[in-house]
Amino acid sequence: KSSKIAKPEHVPDAAVQLVVLERAGIPIGRVSIAHLNGDYVCSGADYVPEELISITDVTEEAHAYARSVPSRLDEMRAMLEADAAPLMDIGSYCKRPYTCEFLEHCRESEPKWSIEELPRLSDKKRRELRGAGVRAIPDIPAMFRLTPDQERVRQSVSTGKPYVGRGL
Repeated sequence: KSSKIAKPEHVPDAAVQLVVLERAGIPIGRVSIAHLNGDYVCSGADYVPEELISITDVTEEAHAYARSVPSRLDEMRAMLEADAAPLMDIGSYCKRPYTCEFLEHCRESEPKWSIEELPRLSDKKRRELRGAGVRAIPDIPAMFRLTPDQERVRQSVSTGKPYVGRGL
């Protein structure tokens, strides 16, 4: 992986590969994530590939996740065979750990100046706003608690006047 550490989001990928290999009859004794060694510094001479890469054992985590892969595959097959796209609210999971390739499709029904444009909108605040029927920034009640950055965005969008401040 092109990161300095093995991340939790790497485990599902390794688990799926584990399931595929085991179902193909290949016994797997260890599951590891290869990633960049953030402590490696090239001295200027030939670099040492073995020191450039770190290996993190994720065998236990991969096996734990692998137990859920068959049922997850069944869910995915059912979704793909359905006549309509699944109904999903937009949330932080649309961008983390990776941006969903369907995000723009899901945002097609969002109004101009969607609340999704607010910087660092938490899922809790998103649920509160959507639960109150608020989908557009100008519709956010003045008393709704936002961060200072979010409030500046709300003010700017609501008044149509750009925010100009120090440090911009």
